[in-house]
Amino acid sequence: KKEGVIGLDPWGQPYSYRVHEATKGAKRSLLIVWSKGENGVDDSHSELYSASNVSERTRFINDDIGVIMPIQD
Repeated sequence: KKEGVIGLDPWGQPYSYRVHEATKGAKRSLLIVWSKGENGVDDSHSELYSASNVSERTRFINDDIGVIMPIQD
């Protein structure tokens, strides 16, 4: 699956994950895994789903935490 949930974060909520496919000009696909943080609100959703802006430097918003890493296609 290209997106979904897996495991539990420190607040007992599932981590979300998404594979951001490489597009023209992008070198690699990215795996994004993040927690909605203590407040349980997915503040980073719009940033992480914006196809034109996602990169390894994308920041998580408010109390959301996570990682963005390149993967082999």
